[in-house]
Amino acid sequence: MKISALIVTHNDASSIMRCLSSIEQVVDEILIVDLGSNDGTIEIAKGFSPKISFFHHKCEDEMSRVRNFMVQNAKYDWCFVLHANEYLNPSSKDVFRSSLREFSHSLNRLRYVIHCKTISVAGEANYEDARIFCRDISTKFLGRVHEYIEKLDPIQVFSHDICIIRDEETNNKINQSRKLSLLMRQIEEDPDNLRWFYYFLPSVENESKEQARIFDRFKNADLPYPRTSEFYLNVNLCYIRYLINTENYTYALYFIRKLLRYYDSIEVAMLNFLVEAEISIADRNINYDRLLKLYDEAKSKPHNPMITEMPPTDMIYSTLDNLKINQRKI
Repeated sequence: MKISALIVTHNDASSIMRCLSSIEQVVDEILIVDLGSNDGTIEIAKGFSPKISFFHHKCEDEMSRVRNFMVQNAKYDWCFVLHANEYLNPSSKDVFRSSLREFSHSLNRLRYVIHCKTISVAGEANYEDARIFCRDISTKFLGRVHEYIEKLDPIQVFSHDICIIRDEETNNKINQSRKLSLLMRQIEEDPDNLRWFYYFLPSVENESKEQARIFDRFKNADLPYPRTSEFYLNVNLCYIRYLINTENYTYALYFIRKLLRYYDSIEVAMLNFLVEAEISIADRNINYDRLLKLYDEAKSKPHNPMITEMPPTDMIYSTLDNLKINQRKI
């Protein structure tokens, strides 16, 4: 099994060496497409390894074009997507190839889309982006920004052994402003694709009309959600948290119980505990033993690796404290 690493660079002189050093021993090719760096990124990378191939690409308004160019020009069918401000966790180097080998021998290898664990410098972990796939004629990226892999009848896999560390982006304000501009263009061009609204949601004000419109587009989607569209679940978890914050507990419980039929994970179960507890406190009808059992059961549930909207820990602890206080009053 041979693997091509695909990296896009643009003024990444401060991080590119660490990125390349983390993968040089575990991949067979490193394909770098530069979008016009002027800070020495190319000069730093050029002398690093004979495995590196360089391309230049002028694309300022559609990242999927760049990704598809890389997929087409990679030497090998197995592709590993890495950003220049990321690096492979040292603990993952020893198991990187062995963890992929079982997929390479499978009859379904062309269908695999593998999500790796990504950890930010703030410690937040998610499996949102698919990073490894076996190229076939159906493989392509879509989107001006927040681009994603599309495959014919994909099989999504979550690798807990391969971990990527992500630094904060340099030029963060510039990058975020550019991404938001491209995202708004994407929404205009593809208004029926709810994926783009999922990425747009963090940029709108809480309790605004725009936020309400986005929630309305998601909340009545049929369950279970499409296999490759877990962003539906994340948006509806945001909606449930909004209902909790506005003390609309009955409606929140209605949505949580719908989700629990299909997504019995710690994230959904913990929201269920929060809402049940808040309703009990408001009604002054607290069965502390029952609620504590509900909390313990929620803790024992498995994580859903595609969920990025975890219930805030401080909200959970605050609710537990309120239960104890109110229990003593009764």
